[in-house]
Amino acid sequence: MEAAFLGLGTMGTGMALNLVRSGQPCLICSEKEEKLPPFQKLGAETSARRADAAECECIFLCLPDGAVVREVLLGPEGLLPHLKPGQTVVDCSTIGYLEARELADALAEKGVDLVDAPVSGHRERAMDGTLTIMCGGKRAAFDRVKPLLDAMGSTVLYMGPAGSGQLTKMIN
Repeated sequence: MEAAFLGLGTMGTGMALNLVRSGQPCLICSEKEEKLPPFQKLGAETSARRADAAECECIFLCLPDGAVVREVLLGPEGLLPHLKPGQTVVDCSTIGYLEARELADALAEKGVDLVDAPVSGHRERAMDGTLTIMCGGKRAAFDRVKPLLDAMGSTVLYMGPAGSGQLTKMIN
């Protein structure tokens, strides 16, 4: 399964590095090209174009908030028109429960699964791959992406249907 990763901020950089180091074929995307050299040194394919991520089976997002996630997926330059049935989006951002449900519904209309997978930890845990990741979505979609999540977290939990990962993080 080829994966793409968008969102190379405080948490996303470490998560993406661990995904690449696991040997997973990865496309690392950032419009801020200065963030790409560490991934290029590890042999990862990189792109400054967000739309290139839509060619991968699994697309990871680790973005600042729900508004940015919505823009990246559903906005005028969003990924949705480029996505194909059978793909999976794994959103590791912390967003609202209802936002996660709405995004899952919007993607489902196109035959794309969303796994909401917010993380708990800090930058150091993201860098060393020991995050806790709480996931919501279809069980089959979670099962498909769990080996990839295992590269980023030491505790990866399935919590239930779409939005359950976000709900668990809020309660936590």
